[in-house]
Amino acid sequence: MYTPNRKTAPERAAGAHVPPGFQPWPQALRPMQLAASAVVALSAVVSAAAAWNGACDGESLTAIGFAGVSLAALLICVGLFQESGFRHVGLPRRISRHTHSEHGPGVTVPMSRSLIPALTVALVGVTAYGLAIWISSLVGVSESLVPFGRDPRQVAIFSAIGTAVTGTATLLLTSVRFTTVLHIYPKGIRRHTRRRILFSIRESDLFLHWDDIARISPGDLGVRAGSTPHPVIDLATTSTVPVPLRTQHDSDNLVAIMAHMLISEPNTLFGLVEHLHENPHDRELVGEPSATELLRPPPLCERFRAARAQRDEGRAPTRRRRRRDERHR
Repeated sequence: MYTPNRKTAPERAAGAHVPPGFQPWPQALRPMQLAASAVVALSAVVSAAAAWNGACDGESLTAIGFAGVSLAALLICVGLFQESGFRHVGLPRRISRHTHSEHGPGVTVPMSRSLIPALTVALVGVTAYGLAIWISSLVGVSESLVPFGRDPRQVAIFSAIGTAVTGTATLLLTSVRFTTVLHIYPKGIRRHTRRRILFSIRESDLFLHWDDIARISPGDLGVRAGSTPHPVIDLATTSTVPVPLRTQHDSDNLVAIMAHMLISEPNTLFGLVEHLHENPHDRELVGEPSATELLRPPPLCERFRAARAQRDEGRAPTRRRRRRDERHR
């Protein structure tokens, strides 16, 4: 939680970020994911070298195939590196001040734009590799793309199937678009969402006054990518949310903020929203020129220490129960 102080507004805005402490979604350092990212990075370098050698030898299919593998491995490496704990390092530049004609000045937190393009490019790389294997098996040009010790014909069949699957997935990703933007004002919170699936477009622009929010609590989407959670900020409302303005994750008296889709650090965003809800006298901070500093996360080392402390606190009761059971025996 925040600690009120008597500094000037710009100083308070610069120092009001969430201090190191409890994190609804702990950002821990994960050495296994970090080591895996290094291994995948090495495979990306090896694949890039193989693609270069293929291009120098005039084997275009080999060059295209290994270039696709290198590209996909590079993006997987970045994803593993972020999952190891090195994400939301500082204050994103895209978090900006915004002035609304009705609600006044505030802070805008846009959606992260890297996930869908990264997945699309990775799928394109895998598709290029599979397509190169399939074409090379048809024309009998080169078997250098085939894993050592494998039957080229069987590999070609599986590559054709895999190419069809990844190609279809790529087309689906390019035809689906989800956009969410969060605006925080002294008067309340505005959530703007837009969903496009093929030719179907659904848009929602919902504004909640602070007094319309009964409770703010952390949640999770319930879908995991490895060990990384998908943070959701649940806003329990005092009145029923209009059906046309709901998303698939909302309900009668609940508005879900998809914090995992936003560019800000989820724990810092949750702490700011909760603080403004509980401290009306600080709500004008989001209208100050330095308001974006409210969403600057603590240094990574502090977040790692806080996550480790939370993990140890969670284990402590288990150890105490185990010692108590041993004494009873």
